[in-house]
Amino acid sequence: MDGLAWAAPLESLWERFVEVNVRREAALRGGVVRVGRSRETVVPLDWSDPSHRSMGHLLPDIVVTYRDRTDVVDAKYKAHLAELDEQGWRAFTEDAREAHRADIHQILAYASLFDSPEVRGVLVYPLRERTWRALHDRGRDVSVAQLFSGRRRVRLELRGLPFGIAA
Repeated sequence: MDGLAWAAPLESLWERFVEVNVRREAALRGGVVRVGRSRETVVPLDWSDPSHRSMGHLLPDIVVTYRDRTDVVDAKYKAHLAELDEQGWRAFTEDAREAHRADIHQILAYASLFDSPEVRGVLVYPLRERTWRALHDRGRDVSVAQLFSGRRRVRLELRGLPFGIAA
């Protein structure tokens, strides 16, 4: 491809970068990876009245199946994690708050699709290397919330990853 001009949206590059990192981790832990870009994670929505169908399917970015848990990973090319750490929730604009809430609702909807004893819904946000190192050194590059439904546990993670560097 030498000499050919090409362009790729940063969101797509970010998704691929996250996928590479997830595949590496899954290989170390014995997970099976399926990806949305290959249509391996499509879950159709079966509407009672197709004329009212607003959405035909759900499509998680990445699903990793382990023996005792399922990880659902959604790559978000947004600055939410760094902004939360630097400014806090109260300093978020209303648009940013709504976008972040929508991300959380989306990953929780994806997590509801799987019947593993533990499901991890992971939103992965890009960070500059310097910001990631500072957060990582303080143990703040991952933020976790636990939700329980009967014997089933859903672990919601907001995870930062330095874009451009294999972490």
